[in-house]
Amino acid sequence: MAKECKNMAIKFVTGYSGCGGSTVCLLEHCKLLDSAGFDVFFYGDQDWHLTRYRNSRRMSEFSVSSEDVIIYHYIHADHRPNCSKFLLFLQETSLYDLRTVDRSLPNTFLRPNVSFFDEILFVSESHRSWHGFQEGRIVPNFISHLVDKSAHRPPDQNIAGVVGHVHPIKNSHVSIQRALEDGVSMVKIYGPAYPPYFDQEIRPLLSDRVIYMGHYEPERRMEMYNEFDVLYHFGEYESACLVLGECRIIGKSVVKCDALKDYDIRTEQEILQIWKSIID
Repeated sequence: MAKECKNMAIKFVTGYSGCGGSTVCLLEHCKLLDSAGFDVFFYGDQDWHLTRYRNSRRMSEFSVSSEDVIIYHYIHADHRPNCSKFLLFLQETSLYDLRTVDRSLPNTFLRPNVSFFDEILFVSESHRSWHGFQEGRIVPNFISHLVDKSAHRPPDQNIAGVVGHVHPIKNSHVSIQRALEDGVSMVKIYGPAYPPYFDQEIRPLLSDRVIYMGHYEPERRMEMYNEFDVLYHFGEYESACLVLGECRIIGKSVVKCDALKDYDIRTEQEILQIWKSIID
């Protein structure tokens, strides 16, 4: 395919390319397609992605040719570019809610216009169901290689971990309180802190028993997982929570809310075949 379409490029374009689960997963899709011989590029306005994939670019460098496959994430299109395929790849639920779509209204943040896209891609069955869609393909995130079960050596001290952006959408304070109610010896909090929420909801909970560890870059994920025994996660608006999948792979215990759904973890070849069927 890649050799037959020498002028074709696959271009991922995201409205958020900072550190986070969606950026990590999108970059892994880029690397997977790259390894299969496709010309793949990743565009975003934040700088975090620039050092994590060889074909990462700033949004200002984005351009389109008629043979390109364009994959939008977390951007609301107001027209269809002149390209071979124009795809919307969702990683979110409430932050990009397709249930609010009204194609007769002007494009706004709360009303994403999906009429321009050739196809909508979801990351799990529960994700597609949440958005109220029956059509649209499932493209699972490629995460099976991100952690190493053989390197998992938790402390065995009944320490809880709360992982991800310390943000109201993650309900970080609920996870902390639930862990304390369950009688854990300590709660360690990992992730970038959203200042208003952190100051109002998290800082009052900090103590010798509740410690903010700061942000660990993804390259340190196994170091992080080896610092606690059980993950607590009560974020209600996750489509295919990366940390949940990683804990499944390494065998770490998880305490979560019912709204946080499990999902399939597929192999490299399975995901690549799905992409090829979409691109073809």
